[in-house]
Amino acid sequence: MNDWRKRNLTRALKWACYILLLMLSFVLQQTPGFLQIAPEVKPVLVVPLCIAVAGLEGEFGGALIGALGGLLWDMAAGRTAGFFALGLMAACFFTGLAVSLFFRCSYFNMMAFTLLALLLITGFDFLLGYVLYRYGGAASYYFKWILPTCIWSTVWLAPQLWVLKKIQKRFVLE
Repeated sequence: MNDWRKRNLTRALKWACYILLLMLSFVLQQTPGFLQIAPEVKPVLVVPLCIAVAGLEGEFGGALIGALGGLLWDMAAGRTAGFFALGLMAACFFTGLAVSLFFRCSYFNMMAFTLLALLLITGFDFLLGYVLYRYGGAASYYFKWILPTCIWSTVWLAPQLWVLKKIQKRFVLE
Protein backbone atom coordinates (compact mmCIF):
# COMPACT_ATOMS: atom_id res chain seq x y z
CA MET A 1 0.00 0.00 0.00
CA ASN A 2 1.24 3.50 -0.78
CA ASP A 3 2.60 5.57 2.03
CA TRP A 4 0.01 8.36 1.63
CA ARG A 5 -2.84 5.85 1.54
CA LYS A 6 -1.63 4.26 4.73
CA ARG A 7 -1.41 7.67 6.44
CA ASN A 8 -4.91 8.62 5.28
CA LEU A 9 -6.33 5.28 6.37
CA THR A 10 -4.66 5.63 9.78
CA ARG A 11 -6.10 9.14 10.22
CA ALA A 12 -9.55 8.01 9.10
CA LEU A 13 -9.56 5.07 11.51
CA LYS A 14 -8.40 7.25 14.39
CA TRP A 15 -11.14 9.81 13.76
CA ALA A 16 -13.70 7.03 13.32
CA CYS A 17 -12.74 5.78 16.78
CA TYR A 18 -13.10 9.32 18.17
CA ILE A 19 -16.56 9.69 16.63
CA LEU A 20 -17.58 6.23 17.86
CA LEU A 21 -16.42 7.11 21.37
CA LEU A 22 -18.35 10.39 21.17
CA MET A 23 -21.52 8.55 20.20
CA LEU A 24 -20.98 6.01 22.99
CA SER A 25 -20.50 8.84 25.49
CA PHE A 26 -23.70 10.48 24.27
CA VAL A 27 -25.68 7.25 24.63
CA LEU A 28 -24.31 6.67 28.15
CA GLN A 29 -25.06 10.28 29.04
CA GLN A 30 -28.67 9.88 27.91
CA THR A 31 -29.22 6.55 29.69
CA PRO A 32 -31.77 7.17 32.46
CA GLY A 33 -30.27 6.81 35.92
CA PHE A 34 -26.76 6.05 34.66
CA LEU A 35 -24.09 7.91 36.70
CA GLN A 36 -26.79 10.02 38.31
CA ILE A 37 -25.87 11.25 41.79
CA ALA A 38 -28.96 13.41 42.46
CA PRO A 39 -32.36 13.76 40.78
CA GLU A 40 -31.08 16.35 38.29
CA VAL A 41 -27.30 15.88 38.45
CA LYS A 42 -25.98 13.76 35.59
CA PRO A 43 -22.65 14.20 33.85
CA VAL A 44 -22.45 15.72 30.39
CA LEU A 45 -19.98 13.19 29.01
CA VAL A 46 -19.58 14.69 25.54
CA VAL A 47 -17.90 17.87 26.85
CA PRO A 48 -14.85 16.29 28.54
CA LEU A 49 -14.40 14.00 25.56
CA CYS A 50 -14.42 16.89 23.10
CA ILE A 51 -12.03 18.94 25.25
CA ALA A 52 -9.67 15.96 25.52
CA VAL A 53 -9.73 15.38 21.74
CA ALA A 54 -8.99 19.07 21.24
CA GLY A 55 -6.02 18.79 23.57
CA LEU A 56 -4.68 15.77 21.71
CA GLU A 57 -5.43 16.78 18.11
CA GLY A 58 -5.09 20.57 18.04
CA GLU A 59 -7.36 23.48 17.32
CA PHE A 60 -8.87 22.51 13.96
CA GLY A 61 -9.74 18.93 14.88
CA GLY A 62 -10.86 20.13 18.29
CA ALA A 63 -13.20 22.72 16.79
CA LEU A 64 -14.78 20.10 14.52
CA ILE A 65 -15.33 17.55 17.26
CA GLY A 66 -16.51 20.36 19.55
CA ALA A 67 -19.16 21.44 17.04
CA LEU A 68 -20.39 17.85 16.70
CA GLY A 69 -20.36 17.29 20.45
CA GLY A 70 -22.13 20.60 20.98
CA LEU A 71 -24.89 19.63 18.59
CA LEU A 72 -25.34 16.40 20.52
CA TRP A 73 -25.45 18.42 23.75
CA ASP A 74 -28.05 20.76 22.21
CA MET A 75 -30.15 17.75 21.27
CA ALA A 76 -29.83 16.25 24.75
CA ALA A 77 -30.70 19.52 26.49
CA GLY A 78 -33.65 20.28 24.22
CA ARG A 79 -32.19 23.68 23.31
CA THR A 80 -32.08 25.53 20.05
CA ALA A 81 -29.57 23.78 17.82
CA GLY A 82 -26.31 25.66 17.82
CA PHE A 83 -26.13 27.31 21.25
CA PHE A 84 -24.00 24.68 22.95
CA ALA A 85 -22.40 23.78 19.61
CA LEU A 86 -20.92 27.26 19.17
CA GLY A 87 -19.81 27.43 22.79
CA LEU A 88 -18.19 24.01 22.78
CA MET A 89 -16.60 24.61 19.38
CA ALA A 90 -14.98 27.81 20.68
CA ALA A 91 -13.90 26.12 23.91
CA CYS A 92 -12.33 23.22 22.00
CA PHE A 93 -10.62 25.58 19.55
CA PHE A 94 -9.04 27.60 22.35
CA THR A 95 -8.13 24.44 24.28
CA GLY A 96 -6.36 23.01 21.24
CA LEU A 97 -4.60 26.31 20.65
CA ALA A 98 -3.54 26.63 24.29
CA VAL A 99 -2.26 23.06 24.44
CA SER A 100 -0.34 23.39 21.19
CA LEU A 101 1.29 26.68 22.26
CA PHE A 102 1.56 26.78 26.05
CA PHE A 103 0.41 23.68 27.96
CA ARG A 104 0.93 19.93 27.98
CA CYS A 105 -1.93 17.50 27.50
CA SER A 106 -1.88 16.25 31.11
CA TYR A 107 -4.83 15.07 33.16
CA PHE A 108 -4.74 18.13 35.39
CA ASN A 109 -4.60 20.61 32.50
CA MET A 110 -7.42 18.89 30.63
CA MET A 111 -9.54 18.81 33.81
CA ALA A 112 -8.95 22.53 34.27
CA PHE A 113 -9.89 23.25 30.64
CA THR A 114 -12.98 21.04 30.93
CA LEU A 115 -14.17 22.69 34.14
CA LEU A 116 -13.53 26.14 32.71
CA ALA A 117 -15.41 25.35 29.49
CA LEU A 118 -18.35 23.86 31.39
CA LEU A 119 -18.55 26.80 33.79
CA LEU A 120 -18.40 29.34 30.97
CA ILE A 121 -20.92 27.63 28.69
CA THR A 122 -23.41 26.68 31.39
CA GLY A 123 -22.93 30.05 33.10
CA PHE A 124 -23.77 31.86 29.89
CA ASP A 125 -26.79 29.60 29.38
CA PHE A 126 -27.87 30.26 32.96
CA LEU A 127 -27.44 34.00 32.48
CA LEU A 128 -29.55 34.03 29.32
CA GLY A 129 -32.13 31.53 30.47
CA TYR A 130 -32.71 32.35 34.13
CA VAL A 131 -31.11 35.58 35.29
CA LEU A 132 -32.27 37.60 32.31
CA TYR A 133 -35.89 36.60 32.95
CA ARG A 134 -35.50 37.18 36.71
CA TYR A 135 -36.70 33.78 37.84
CA GLY A 136 -37.01 33.43 41.59
CA GLY A 137 -34.47 31.12 43.20
CA ALA A 138 -32.15 31.21 40.21
CA ALA A 139 -29.01 31.30 42.34
CA SER A 140 -30.23 28.28 44.30
CA TYR A 141 -30.79 26.42 41.02
CA TYR A 142 -27.27 27.25 39.87
CA PHE A 143 -25.56 26.06 43.04
CA LYS A 144 -27.83 23.04 43.53
CA TRP A 145 -27.91 21.61 39.99
CA ILE A 146 -25.67 23.33 37.45
CA LEU A 147 -22.45 23.61 39.46
CA PRO A 148 -22.55 19.96 40.65
CA THR A 149 -23.23 18.87 37.06
CA CYS A 150 -20.11 20.74 35.91
CA ILE A 151 -17.96 19.17 38.61
CA TRP A 152 -19.41 15.66 38.08
CA SER A 153 -18.81 15.97 34.34
CA THR A 154 -15.20 17.02 34.89
CA VAL A 155 -14.53 13.93 37.02
CA TRP A 156 -15.30 11.72 34.02
CA LEU A 157 -12.51 13.25 31.94
CA ALA A 158 -9.86 10.92 33.39
CA PRO A 159 -11.20 7.61 31.98
CA GLN A 160 -12.08 9.26 28.67
CA LEU A 161 -8.62 10.81 28.30
CA TRP A 162 -7.03 7.45 29.14
CA VAL A 163 -9.01 5.76 26.33
CA LEU A 164 -8.22 8.60 23.91
CA LYS A 165 -4.50 8.32 24.62
CA LYS A 166 -4.70 4.57 23.94
CA ILE A 167 -6.45 5.29 20.63
CA GLN A 168 -3.87 7.90 19.72
CA LYS A 169 -1.01 5.55 20.58
CA ARG A 170 -2.58 2.77 18.49
CA PHE A 171 -2.95 4.94 15.38
CA VAL A 172 0.48 6.57 15.24
CA LEU A 173 1.47 8.00 11.87
CA GLU A 174 4.81 6.61 10.74
